[in-house]
Amino acid sequence: MLKVNQFLFTISKDSFKAITINNIMLLLSTNNSTESDCKLLGSAFEDGIQFILGILAFLSLLIKWKCEKYTECRTFKTFMLDGTKQGISALFAHGANMLIAIKLSKVVVNTNECAWYFISFTFDTLVGVGIAYLLLRLVTHIAKKKKWNRLIESGNYREEESNKEVAKTWGIQTLSWLFVTFVSRFIIGFILWAGRDGFSKIADGVASCFDNNPKGLLVFVMIICPGIMNIIQIWIQDQILKKKKVHRGILDHQLINNDGIGNEDL
Repeated sequence: MLKVNQFLFTISKDSFKAITINNIMLLLSTNNSTESDCKLLGSAFEDGIQFILGILAFLSLLIKWKCEKYTECRTFKTFMLDGTKQGISALFAHGANMLIAIKLSKVVVNTNECAWYFISFTFDTLVGVGIAYLLLRLVTHIAKKKKWNRLIESGNYREEESNKEVAKTWGIQTLSWLFVTFVSRFIIGFILWAGRDGFSKIADGVASCFDNNPKGLLVFVMIICPGIMNIIQIWIQDQILKKKKVHRGILDHQLINNDGIGNEDL
């Protein structure tokens, strides 16, 4: 396992450098375009940007896992279960943010898709994470009331059970988190739509900084700007979704309250 961790960490550092330096500089050097408007989808360039964004997100999550304290470090299996859960929801959230941006650019005429994506992504990072956290707490509360054991503790996949049971628990938690993500993005979309007149001015200001350089704007809103915000967002969400470390004192208190065990029995 140690060799696997060292190998993954080496890959993450080398890949991170290659993507963030060489590839981004190559993309920026190809900004000669006959198009005057930035589009989120539609060509190999746009698709390449989406791919790089996904790789950066995963590598940042891998680095976070490596930086965890040894006593709290999740196993590679647990990390992958947590990571794939968030990866699937991140793809959904990314698609939702793009859809919101595209729709708002059509509702508010003469505005830019990429600039609206910047607004949507920023608002999602600053507000959406908090909304998702509260919704997850609500789901956990309901799960405790209904005794839905697989949803009571996010990140607890019952690894002592069979692989089939682990996969089932992971699937239920993933669907639950997808639902939370959907509701969160719906709320964000509604807020942006309700305040579209004010937000459109910000979008116009962002787009004006990249006049006649739509590819530069795309790189800015998809990689350079999210490069920091996206890492912060997925790190916070990883903390929310992973299994919490139970301290001995808390465990003793729960045993006393739930099972009637006295201090002398512990």
